[in-house]
Amino acid sequence: MSRYILKRLLSAIPVLLLVSIAAFVLIQLVPGDAAAIIAGPDASNDEVEFVRRQLGLDRPWPLRLQDWIFGLAQGDLGYSYILNRPVTEAILERLPVTLSLAGLSIIFATVLGVALGVLAAVFHRSWIDALAMTVALFGVSVPNFWFGLIAILIFAVGLGWFPPGGYVSPTESFTGWLSAMALPALTLGTASMGQISRFSRSVMLEQLGQDYVRTARAKGLGQGNVIGRHALKNAMIPILTVIGISFSLTMAGAIIVESVFSLNGLGRLMLHGIQRRDYPVLQGGKLVIAFSFVIINLLVDILYSWLDPRVRYD
Repeated sequence: MSRYILKRLLSAIPVLLLVSIAAFVLIQLVPGDAAAIIAGPDASNDEVEFVRRQLGLDRPWPLRLQDWIFGLAQGDLGYSYILNRPVTEAILERLPVTLSLAGLSIIFATVLGVALGVLAAVFHRSWIDALAMTVALFGVSVPNFWFGLIAILIFAVGLGWFPPGGYVSPTESFTGWLSAMALPALTLGTASMGQISRFSRSVMLEQLGQDYVRTARAKGLGQGNVIGRHALKNAMIPILTVIGISFSLTMAGAIIVESVFSLNGLGRLMLHGIQRRDYPVLQGGKLVIAFSFVIINLLVDILYSWLDPRVRYD
């Protein structure tokens, strides 16, 4: 297993290299003069040229790409002249917020999604099945920003159960952290919950029709034992794939939710980078998100072998 993990991490290097090059090139294609935007609307031509030289935007982009790649090889994501600090420092400061949001949202989506999917499969073609799939369809269909605003209106403004926004560190107050992250995690995890529940229902229906389930029931095993120890355990392997993909997408989709709930995470940092043409921040943020995809897929592969001893990696 250790050889496999090392091999996967080494194979991630060219992937991250291609992602970094793509991120750099795509940002160069964004219309508008970044130097003029950074200098401000009242800046003179000389001031705009000065900003352009300071940022190195007067150099050909292949040379700037070369500097970007060499910097990455040394662990340097660049320097943000907008924030007046290294990009690595800014990302590490905001990353715990995004990880908290993505982690709690995928926990909510997994627990509720798998539960709804199992219930829908066990009570197939009943009102429970219809209700569970209605909730799943709602989660997939409702936009995050709209659901977030409705959640704030009901649970924060109306009922006063949760704060409408902001972030509290878990080291400062664990209960305060849970309270502050409850609505954002619910909002971000709703779409993943819908996808996981629909897929769980499909996989569980397939497993419940297998011969080993009929054999277990013929032996006199109870319904809970058949579903929990046999059918669900085998169904979790494909479900785990969907959970891993959903977790990766929540990392990338946190921009909207962080903006709605005023969370100073990686997503909001990248949004401000887009608005202010902060190229180093955008490039560094995209690379971190791409690296999270690689790590999450690796963890999913490792969990495969834990759930099913037959899965072995050379």
